[in-house]
Amino acid sequence: MKKWMYVATAVVLCGTISCSSKKESKSTQSYTTSTEVLQGSWNIISVDGKKIVSEEPTFLAFDLKEKRIHGNNGCNIINGELIVGDDGSFRLDKVISTMRACMGENPERQIMEALNNTTSFKIESDKFLKLYNANKKEVITLKRQPFSELEGTWDVTLINEKPLTDDQKPFITFNTKDRKITGNAGCNRMNGQITTDNANEYFLSLGQIATTRMACPGNTEPTFLKALENVKAFKLLPEKNGKKYAGLCDSEGKIIITLEKRNDR
Repeated sequence: MKKWMYVATAVVLCGTISCSSKKESKSTQSYTTSTEVLQGSWNIISVDGKKIVSEEPTFLAFDLKEKRIHGNNGCNIINGELIVGDDGSFRLDKVISTMRACMGENPERQIMEALNNTTSFKIESDKFLKLYNANKKEVITLKRQPFSELEGTWDVTLINEKPLTDDQKPFITFNTKDRKITGNAGCNRMNGQITTDNANEYFLSLGQIATTRMACPGNTEPTFLKALENVKAFKLLPEKNGKKYAGLCDSEGKIIITLEKRNDR
C-alpha cells in the first residue's frame, strides 16, 4: 500500500527558495496564542507524540471568517466548528468525519479523538501549531503548509521559460480548501484536482484536468495543458514591485510555468 513519504530530491529542491535550511535554536523561537495566525492549512505531523503514517495526506484548515475547520484524517474528510471567545478561549466543537471504509494503516481514530479534546493551542515560530487538551497535554502537532500561499487567482506569464506569444492569457485559480483548480487554459475554461504530500510540503500535482471544447487558434493552450500534466512541485518566488510570483516545477525541479498573482480585490 502507498504511504506518504519523501519524494525525489529534485522536487524538494524546487521549494527550497521559500524556506530556510537553518534550524532555529530554542532561544530564538517565538510563540503566540493569537487566533488570527491560525488561518490557512496545516499538515498534521504527529498525534500524542507519534509521527503520522497514513494512506492519504493528513491536514487541518482553519477558516476564521466562517468559524469552521475542515481537513483529512488520513482516510476521511473532517469538518467541525471553530469556537473562539472574546477572552481568547479556543476550542473545536462538533468535529465529525465522513464514514468511508479505509484499508491499511491510518491514524483517523487518534486524530478525531484528539481534535474533539482540544481546548487550547500555541503556535511556534509561525510554523508549528500545537493543540492541547484540558490537562494542557499536547495532543496534535501540525506544520503550516506553504501550499496555502497559492490560494487565489494567478496569471500565467511564462511557459517553459518563454513568454506568451499570442493573445491567449491562461490563468489558474487555486482553491486550497477543496484541493481544486479552476481557470482558463487560454481559450477554454478548465478545472482539475490538486494533490499534495505531507512528507514534502512543496510537492504539488494537478490531475483530472478537464476543459471545454471550443476550437481555438494558436499554440498557447496545448502547450500550457501539457505543462500542467508535468507539474510535480511549486516554489514561492521573490516579490517584485509589490507583486507575488510562484513557479510550478517538473520532476527535475525546473520551473515550467511562472505565475503572477492578481491583486486582491
